[in-house]
Amino acid sequence: MDLGDYLDRLAQLLRGAYRSSASGVELQLERPAQPVYLDLERAIPCGLVVNELVTNAFKHAFPAQRTGIITISLHSCDERLTLGVRDDGVGLPAGFDFDAVKSLGLQLVPLLIDQLHGELQMVRDGGASYLITFPAALPARGTT
Repeated sequence: MDLGDYLDRLAQLLRGAYRSSASGVELQLERPAQPVYLDLERAIPCGLVVNELVTNAFKHAFPAQRTGIITISLHSCDERLTLGVRDDGVGLPAGFDFDAVKSLGLQLVPLLIDQLHGELQMVRDGGASYLITFPAALPARGTT
């Protein structure tokens, strides 16, 4: 499946779900001009990670009717894909650590990234930014 199309549909659903409670928050999608095809085994974890991070941003990054932008991005370079979710909200709390979160959804994020054979980078600069980098192709069975 084309991961860009999948993320576009997911973004539309998330926009609709939070339209009334976060009316001042815009959700954008940046995707490559060329399709990025993934098998379902990896497209589903991508969608779950994006769903969790975007939902968390809608719920926590823009308190008290604050306005802002959440951006989902997808980039392809040198046999690697980078999936990003960033916002210009209030940022992550000091000492934020995926290993210590109480939310079941956020506890799943590192596990889903492991399924992708990926790496997570978090940036705390003017909001929150998560970059997940993973191989564009599945590793051969029996290898890691």
